[in-house]
Amino acid sequence: LGFEALMLEASSDTGCQVSRQVGGDSRDSLQVQAVVESPRGFALSSQHVARAGSAADAALQHDETEEGHEVWLHVYDLGPVTGKLNEFILKGANLGAFHCGVEVLGDEWSFQGFHDAWDDDTLPGIFNNHPAMHPDFIYRESVCLGRTRLSEEAIDFVLDSMTESWPANSYHVVSRNCVTFAEEFTKALQVPEPFPGWVRGAIDAGKQPTLFAIADYGWSWFKWYCQKQAESEAEPVEQKDPWGRPIPKEHLQKGEAKPA
Repeated sequence: LGFEALMLEASSDTGCQVSRQVGGDSRDSLQVQAVVESPRGFALSSQHVARAGSAADAALQHDETEEGHEVWLHVYDLGPVTGKLNEFILKGANLGAFHCGVEVLGDEWSFQGFHDAWDDDTLPGIFNNHPAMHPDFIYRESVCLGRTRLSEEAIDFVLDSMTESWPANSYHVVSRNCVTFAEEFTKALQVPEPFPGWVRGAIDAGKQPTLFAIADYGWSWFKWYCQKQAESEAEPVEQKDPWGRPIPKEHLQKGEAKPA
């Protein structure tokens, strides 16, 4: 994508504060903001609708302002029990299990899969929501990764390009998930601060050869089970007459239910 031309020098002063907030608040009751679709059907916020100019030109543009755009990593617990384990055991042992999203230009972006859409490679897996307000997870804390000097047009181009390579059905519990997406996205944004290693805790542990083989087998079985469930739910329920005998399909199509 030619992003080498957009490399930044890391600075010890990122120009933003790191905030932390643990536990439930009104965040989990808020709704995801309204979105619009790009020509390819990708859900984009109004700030991220493609602007005029070629994609190649946009990708090479720096933001003209001196400060650039702040980039935040918002981290969530997967649930109340996982949150307690993360807090008291897993995070300290570098085994924490988290969801995370990247905020830039006022929107938070993350990657997810769908249990009933593994055979659909056209469904995008990248979605946005209000920063630090994901409706499905419990907000934990935010980490400032500094400022990107990419222009808004270049950031839009990065998001639109990543949509092509991150369909929802490519989700994998260890090797391709919200954490790996967030790390790749922040690299594309050329942020000056490194991605926090503790967020990758459980993911990195799962990539060990023995554990990965077990996790990959379990994930394959889970996908197979979800596909079978989706297929069974899609099958029409057999209609029967008052005597318990199946009603022929041709009678149902004609609106008739005559006993055989």
